[in-house]
This record gives sequence, C-alpha cells and structure tokens, in this order.
Amino acid sequence: MNATGSLADDSPFNLSQRFLVLSFVSIAMVSLVSSFLLASFLKERFLRQDAEAMTQVVNSIAEVELLDRHDAGDQAFNLSLEDVAKHITTLPDVVRANVFNRDMRVIWSTNPEVDGVQVSDNTQLRHALDGELSFNSGKIGDTDHDRPEQTALGHPEFVEIYMPVRAANNQQILGVVEIYKVPNSLFSTIRTGQRLIWIAAAISGLFLYITLFWIVRRADHVILGQHNRLVESETLAAVGEMASAVAHGIRSPLASIRSSAELWTEEAPDSSNFAQDIISEVDRLEKWVRGLLTYSQQSDRQFETVDVASTIRQSISHLTQDHNRKTVGIEIDMREDLPGVRGDSALLAQALSNIIANALEASREGSVVAIAGKTDENHKLVKIHVTDSGVGISEDQMSRIFMPFYTTKGNGLGVGLVIADRIVRRYGGMLEVRSQLGTGTDVVVTLPVVRGT
Repeated sequence: MNATGSLADDSPFNLSQRFLVLSFVSIAMVSLVSSFLLASFLKERFLRQDAEAMTQVVNSIAEVELLDRHDAGDQAFNLSLEDVAKHITTLPDVVRANVFNRDMRVIWSTNPEVDGVQVSDNTQLRHALDGELSFNSGKIGDTDHDRPEQTALGHPEFVEIYMPVRAANNQQILGVVEIYKVPNSLFSTIRTGQRLIWIAAAISGLFLYITLFWIVRRADHVILGQHNRLVESETLAAVGEMASAVAHGIRSPLASIRSSAELWTEEAPDSSNFAQDIISEVDRLEKWVRGLLTYSQQSDRQFETVDVASTIRQSISHLTQDHNRKTVGIEIDMREDLPGVRGDSALLAQALSNIIANALEASREGSVVAIAGKTDENHKLVKIHVTDSGVGISEDQMSRIFMPFYTTKGNGLGVGLVIADRIVRRYGGMLEVRSQLGTGTDVVVTLPVVRGT
C-alpha cells in the first residue's frame, strides 16, 4: 500500500468517467456506421464493375450476331438474340439466362417453361429497356429473393443482371438479356474486403478511443490539480490569517506562563514536577503555533546545495526530549560522499525532522528507526528512506495522510507530514509513504541532485 504527496483524485465532476462511457458509445456508433457504409459501397462497386464488364461482352457478341440484320425484321432479331443468349450461357459463372424483346416477352430461356411468358411488373426489366444497367444480389430464402426461378437456382448466393442489348449502328434497345451468375470468387473477394473494413474500423476506433481517453485523463488530472491548488491557496490564506492572529495573541501569554513556571521551579523545588508539566505544555503549544506559521507561509528563499548527511544529523538534533526519552534507537546508513541536492538546509532539516518524529512516535518500545540514503542508478536523484517497525497505516488512513490537519495522534496538529511534503515538492522532489498494517512504514524522500556535485 503506497501513498505519495500528490493531488487528490476525487472530484465532484469526474471528466474521465464521463468520457469513458460517452466516447465509447460515440466512437462505436461512428465505427459501425462508417464500416457498414464502406462495406456496402465496396460490394455495390464490385458488383457494378462485374455487371458493366458482362454488358460489354454481351453487346460485343450482339454486334457480331446482329451484323447486317437490323433491317431483317423482328423474327431475325429474335433469332439473333437467341444466339447471343446461347453464347452467354457458355460464359463462366453464368447458370441461367432469359432473353426479353421490347414487349417484355420471354423469347428464349434456359428454362423452356417460361418461353413466351409476358412480364408486366418487373421494374428492373423496365429500367433495362430504357437503357439502364440493372443488377442485384441476394441469397436463396431472403424475402426479397423468393421468386420461383431464383429458388430453383440451386446456389445459396447469386447475382441477377439485366443487360440492355443495343443495335449496332444506333442506340436503339433491341431487347434485354437477364442472367443469373454465381461468381464465388467475386463473393469471396467482397467478403474479404468487408472483413478488412470491419477489422480496420475496430482497430482504428479502439486506437482513437485509447488515445482520446489518455488525453482526456491527462486533462482531467490537470483540472484536478488546478482545482486542488486553488483550494490549497484558499486554505493557506485562511490558515495564514488564523496563524498570524494566534501567534500575536498567544505567544506573549505563553512566554509569560513559561517564565512564571521557571520561577516557580526555582522558588519551590518540591513542586518542580508540576512546573515542568506546565513548561512542557507551553512548549507543545509553541510548537503548534510554529507549525501553523510554517504551513501557511510561502517560502521565497533561494535554492542552494544541501549536504544530505549533515542535514539528517541536524534533523535528529531538532527532535524534542519527549522523543529522545523513548527507548527507540536510530540507525543511520548514510554515505558521506552523497551528492548535494537542491533545497534549503533549514527547511529540509525541518521536513526530515517531522518525518523522523512520526517514525519515532509510531515505533514500539525497543525497536529501531532506520535512516538510509543512496542515489539512483543514474546518479540524478538522492533517495532518503526513514523506516520504522510500528503498527503501520491502514488503507483508509493512507488515503488521508496528506490532508491538512488530519491526524491520528491525540496531541498532533496534523500538519507535520503536510509540511514535509510541501517542502520536498517545493524543491522538485517527491515524498512517498509505503506501509502495511503490522509491519511498519517506509517514508521515501526523493530529491534531485545538483549538477556538478
């Protein structure tokens, strides 16, 4: 269980959560619609090209068969159209053919049962007689393709084409040839193309969703950061005013009380224990006032190179006698040649002192607080570990340890760790807390190394 001194993730308006749902629905709908349109366009384009190629073949055959017969009468034209249809039935993938004259009558068919049948309600045939190429595709069993001649094809998927046949020397429509094709290779190509379209749409939609979600999540963090910084600034302003009022109003009385207690100790040695208790409580109140002032004030000090080892020792020396009286040891594993870090020695000493004080207070009697310092692999950062073997921090407490004035100690103000975090972040560092209940806590302070040290 880890916690870092960073901005909180909770917000009244969660932009990432809203975008997670709305963007998924929007991108999914756009991908589905665009894929359907592209797949339909691909199928229509491939079938049209095949139908146009077949029409060119039919009219080329018709030019040869009808040569010098355009004045020979309808009977000659009909015989010529029959010859055209017979040639067409030998073409690949053609399974059935019908020939219609200009009166929409079947004059020849691969199915003798329909010879001579008069057709009146065929819209595609009418368009073909007007000179327009007409085609459609379907599957046996579809409600739109359940005519007897289609059901009897014996193939599950087919293409029906109505091709106008023109006279050789003019644009007169002599008749219409209807064919049924089963172009399996063409259907396979269309299905492959449609699969590629759906796959590409799915991948591109997923990529777009992930990219936009990452951008929105970053923006959400920026908004949350600005929100929290605004709240923190307002809190600091209020705390600053309160701290200043408290400092001016209570420090002088506290000083008088402490002086009176010291005089009481000198004049009445028998009551020194009571006087010492008064002095301890006054010192504790003074510490609270200093903590409030430190938390509320913005530092305008310049950066300097800080020696980590000496700052650690300075931090330990700042600990109060209450901590020193506990039977908790301190072990320091700090290389003397650690590079200097960016910061202010006094403020960093105060931050480390707060961290060490928390570790001592959380430690069991007879245990040891370990303080270690080392650089990272690239020698660009110095990491300071303060580790105790106390009771640890619960998950609920871990989520609130960087909140101002949150404390689990009866005599704490709840700003020690917050002050340490503010100081460390002020100099480009990071404070991280790792803890498990029953095993203790490890606080890691990471600070950037000053170049050239």
